Amino acid sequence: MAHTVDQDKPSLPQTPINLGDLPAELTLQIGQYLDTRSLLRFARSCHSLYSVFDQEITHRAQVVYLAPLHQYEENFIFDKDQRPGIDEPVFSLHASYGVPAGEFGATDAEVLGMAVEKGELDIARGLLGRNVDPNAYVVSGERLLSLAVQSRRVDMVKLLLEYGADASRLDLVTETSPLVHAARVKDDEIVRILISASADVNADGVMPTLAFYCSVETVRMAVEYGGDLACVSVSGKTVLHSVVAREDARLFAWVVDQIPPCVLNARNDLDQTALHVALGDEARVLSPFAMLLACHAAMNVDVQDMWGYTALHLAVRTGRFVVAKSLIERGADLNILSMHGESALHLATASKLVSIARLLLARGAVRFSAAPADSLILDWVDGSEETSLSSRRSSWSEHTEIDWEEDLAQTAIGSCWRGSGHVRTHL
Repeated sequence: MAHTVDQDKPSLPQTPINLGDLPAELTLQIGQYLDTRSLLRFARSCHSLYSVFDQEITHRAQVVYLAPLHQYEENFIFDKDQRPGIDEPVFSLHASYGVPAGEFGATDAEVLGMAVEKGELDIARGLLGRNVDPNAYVVSGERLLSLAVQSRRVDMVKLLLEYGADASRLDLVTETSPLVHAARVKDDEIVRILISASADVNADGVMPTLAFYCSVETVRMAVEYGGDLACVSVSGKTVLHSVVAREDARLFAWVVDQIPPCVLNARNDLDQTALHVALGDEARVLSPFAMLLACHAAMNVDVQDMWGYTALHLAVRTGRFVVAKSLIERGADLNILSMHGESALHLATASKLVSIARLLLARGAVRFSAAPADSLILDWVDGSEETSLSSRRSSWSEHTEIDWEEDLAQTAIGSCWRGSGHVRTHL
């Protein structure tokens, strides 16, 4: 019978080796060669190992779960006795820019931060159970809860809250709350979890952000927990700004009926009211919100944005013929000039909107010294003969569009508007 090499190999024991039976000294020596994540998982593989590594894990949890000081100093200045990643820094170097040095998110050196981002519940639980601060922040200034929210790790969010994370604590560089992060990633479940955990729904910018991204039901829940629909953020943004930009008819009707009239004229960081937003270039031409706001008795239609444009300027510039007519009939100032020296009549003639230009002149708009190209339009507006076939086509197209938009606007108003106390105009 032939002799094989396998016959010379020692036979393996039939019973599996129990790691817990190894001498403690050998086990500890093995642990020295493992990184923190591997050590935590190795310790959890056997009940007796966990007690062997208890002291080593506790030491590492307090020392190495955050990045070293020199990395934090890229973004923050600390006092002598402050703990980076835990204590509030004396100064944030990049807060004015709203962007940290380096990338957002946890770095490879931040064991707990990486575990939170990846949803590694066993690693996070192993460290949090060693008196690690659940409100700690990584080098980018983002807190652990914010990392979990932005990664949409629902179970990690619950775990951090279970260990005492503050649902309202802001990130350091961007000063963003967990609720705002949750809304921006459009995760209503996390938003509701945070609200239930007593997150501050009236912190700066929270309610407008929820109104822009979240479902009507989630916004209603925020209100039930004390959210103020009439709040105005530091930048001047309101819930109404968000609802109009979102173009949600159901949410719009509910919000407008509950906010005080003064909020209608609040201005955002561009000095725009909600009516400006409804008439912006991003808004749908046939969206009903511009007309609904233009007809509201409390709406100041002569407010100018940072470029000097009023609602009438924007209605003319974007071709919202019916809205422009309504604003004119409401008594909007026809002669306000933008920063570029443009009146509504300038914009109407430049866009060859003959009917609007005629209405403006009939209501007292000041005629201006026009360039040669615009003089032809003004001559026609004044009653001169049509100057070209293209002008006749423009006139026909405009009148057709006005009639079509009037019908659509009336239908939209009838189906969308609720409540009383609003100006009703006959278009």
